[in-house]
Amino acid sequence: ILRSLVRFKEAMAFERGFLCSTLALPDRLFRLLPSTAADDLAVCVQMQMQLATVVDAMLTSTPLDQAIHALVAASTTLPTVMRDIQEQVVTDSGLASLRDDLHAAECWDIFTAHIEKTRHAEQALIAKVKQHMRNRGAVRAFMFRLLERLRGNVDIDKKTFQSISAKSVSTAGSLPPSQG
Repeated sequence: ILRSLVRFKEAMAFERGFLCSTLALPDRLFRLLPSTAADDLAVCVQMQMQLATVVDAMLTSTPLDQAIHALVAASTTLPTVMRDIQEQVVTDSGLASLRDDLHAAECWDIFTAHIEKTRHAEQALIAKVKQHMRNRGAVRAFMFRLLERLRGNVDIDKKTFQSISAKSVSTAGSLPPSQG
């Protein structure tokens, strides 16, 4: 999910940069844009839509905290104004008609707000991955201590097992993800 969400966010940032640059061009320079420029942007928008679909599909099959799930789902759900902009981009009228309806600063604000929302979801996912890695490290540390103890004494009793387990749990938060 994280990789696809990051790619989705990057595609939005590319779209924002392209649109704002295009909207800010004086008319005489806008007319000099190659006809393929709009096509390239349309491809980027379509890729962005596909990535949103991929992230949404992954959300249904990946167990996440309810709050993180909501953040990610909200980040792939574009506001109506962004969907309208994208619809204009992928149609033949595209950039020329968009210039009549939207100013570069307004476009920047619209896209930046949603990119920030997506970045917030990305950071929440990164924190969850780091937590998962720490937990995996704690389990590995526990198993390592248990195996070390078992090597020395095959007849480990319940009290010793609980002691080893308690030490592993108490040190789990201090272990870096790379250990264990």
